[in-house]
Amino acid sequence: MRWAMSRKAASSIPIIYIERILKEYTDDDHSLTVSEIKHKLCEVYHCDISIDKIKQLLEELWDFYNGEFSAESDGICNLYPTALMDYERLCPSNNRSKRIARMRGGVLSNAEISYVSDSLRSLPFLRRSASDDLVKRIKGLQSCHQRRERRDLSIVRDQTAKPYVYEVINVLEGLDRAISEHLAISCDYGRYIVEPMTRRPKFSLVENDFAKRKVERMSPYLLVFMDEHYYLVGDWGTDEAISPFRTLRVDLMRNLTISEDVSDFKPLKDEGEVSEYMKGAVSGFGGTSELVRIRCNAFAIHYVIERFSEFDGFRVVRSHAGAEPKDRSYEVEFLAVLQGFKFWAIKQLQNIEVLEPVSLRKEITDIVLNSAYVNR
Repeated sequence: MRWAMSRKAASSIPIIYIERILKEYTDDDHSLTVSEIKHKLCEVYHCDISIDKIKQLLEELWDFYNGEFSAESDGICNLYPTALMDYERLCPSNNRSKRIARMRGGVLSNAEISYVSDSLRSLPFLRRSASDDLVKRIKGLQSCHQRRERRDLSIVRDQTAKPYVYEVINVLEGLDRAISEHLAISCDYGRYIVEPMTRRPKFSLVENDFAKRKVERMSPYLLVFMDEHYYLVGDWGTDEAISPFRTLRVDLMRNLTISEDVSDFKPLKDEGEVSEYMKGAVSGFGGTSELVRIRCNAFAIHYVIERFSEFDGFRVVRSHAGAEPKDRSYEVEFLAVLQGFKFWAIKQLQNIEVLEPVSLRKEITDIVLNSAYVNR
C-alpha cells in the first residue's frame, strides 16, 4: 500500500530536495547556479519545478540558515555557525548575472570529520573493517567533493576477533539508559581465546578463570573511557572490605538486559564516591590511590608525562635544577591505583624503575625473577 501524501506536504518537499543537493554538491569551494540546481532536481529526484520557484525556495533556505537565533536556545541551530548558506549574485565577464548557492562549513569541519573517522577506524576494541558503515554515515556530512579529497586511514591489520560496531553501540545505549534511570543490568561477560580446532583467535563467553560468564543484577553508576577502552563502573555483589565497586570492559559485554524492577538497583551513598574511585585509575583498575615514585630515563620521561601528568600529586624531580640530570634520569611521583599501575610498569621495565611503595617494588621484582626469561 502506497502512503498517500497530502498536497501541502508534497509542495514542501522540493525545498528539502534543494537542501540535500546543496549539502551533497556544494561546500566552501564549490557552488551551483540556479540552472544547475534545476538540473540536479530532475536528475536525482525527478522533480521538475520552475526557475522562479527554485529562486523562491533558495531565498527561504537562506532566511532559515542565516536568520538570527536566540543565544539561549538549546536547539540544533546553535550547532551551526552563522552564514551557513551563501546565496549571492555572480557577475561573469559577459555581465549576465547569475545566482549561485552553496552550503558552507556545517556542524563539523572537514578536518574534524577526518579526525572522528580516523579515530573510529583505529579504536582497539572494534574490528576496523566493521566501522566502515559508521564512518560512511559520518562522511555524509561532507560534500561529494570533500569526500573525494579526503584521505582514508589505512587499515594495516583487521582485528577480525573484535566485535562489530553495533554490538558495542547497543551495549553503550543500554548502559546509558540504565545509568540515567537507575536500573540494574545483567549481561554475559567474556574474553578472547584461541579456537582449539582452527587455532584462530575468537571471542568466547565460556566460563573461565579471568571473568565470570554471567553478570547478574549489577548496579551501573558510571561510564569512563580510558586507555583506549570503555569501562563500566558499578556495584556487582562487591565485597566492600576489598573494593566498593567493580569495573567491566564494555567491549567484552554481550546480551545486555535491563531490569525494570527499581528495587534491584543499589543507589550510591555519595554521588562523588564513584568518581573518586576512578580518579587514579590505570588500565581500568580503580580504587584508593597511593603515592608512587619511579625513576625513568630520558626516553621514558615523555611517556610518563603524557600518561600521568594529570594525576594528583604529579611532580618531576631533577638532580640538577634547570639542567638535564647527569645520568639523564628523572624521579617522578604521583598518586595512582597500584594494581593498575603495576600492569603499566611491567610493560616499561627497560626504561623505568619503581622506587616506592616498597611493596610494589618487591612485587614487580618477584615477577621479574620468576619470569620465563630468568628461569630458562
